[in-house]
Amino acid sequence: MRTFKTVWMLAALFLAACKPSGEGGGGGNEPDPDAPVALADATINDVGKVLASDKFIYASSAFAEAAGAKVCGVVAYVGNDTGDATYRHGLAISMKNFNGNGSCWKNTYGVKDNPSQYNLLVDALDAKESGYELTHQGDRTTNSYLWEAFYYASWNNTGSDEYVTTIAPKNTSGWFLPSIFQWNQIVNGLNGNEARLTTEQNASLSMFYANDKLTALGAQGLKDGAYWSSSEHSENNAWIYWANYGKATNTNKTWNYYIRSVLAF
Repeated sequence: MRTFKTVWMLAALFLAACKPSGEGGGGGNEPDPDAPVALADATINDVGKVLASDKFIYASSAFAEAAGAKVCGVVAYVGNDTGDATYRHGLAISMKNFNGNGSCWKNTYGVKDNPSQYNLLVDALDAKESGYELTHQGDRTTNSYLWEAFYYASWNNTGSDEYVTTIAPKNTSGWFLPSIFQWNQIVNGLNGNEARLTTEQNASLSMFYANDKLTALGAQGLKDGAYWSSSEHSENNAWIYWANYGKATNTNKTWNYYIRSVLAF
């Protein structure tokens, strides 16, 4: 039964992609909303679809699996402002949080850890930092004891075994801990608006609308609480995104908060 279903879905995808123009002088082919989309061809209409291991975007996990591809994440934003200088088509969020109740940003504090610090949220957003660059500094992706949030985000570890990871597709940045600017882009993309994070509560930037898209695709919704960003506030604090309130604040680097990996493509 499973084999028959797989063959049927593959045939449907093929026929839809090869669908001829209507007869009798009508216009060209109608685009098929379920046809796979190459990363470089992504549009805003592909937000809320799945990113798969074969470097294509699919309308659902079922379509990706029928094509023999593994689902890696959910397309959360499409546009030039990804915060990455190389991959500027969009951002995708991983299917799950790091397994557990979160981890610390760093297990010590009192020193400057990033090239730039942002005491004001507006400055952190305007900087449009690359979470990839911040994650891949020094030994942040190899030292799980010191840099917990960065380590687990970079490996997209979603299980109790640190060697169980979801490999990022080729032609993407690879997994990283998003900057606070990138969190802003992600929740705006999933929620379908253009709001700006502040330190005040904003329902339009909360998890409640975003989770509808995530859970519909089989991904874990954002939890009721705060998520680390890779953006630094000061020697002692870093910026966090509050999914339940739709706001951002700063907090001590040694405290535990949720972790969610993202990538740019």
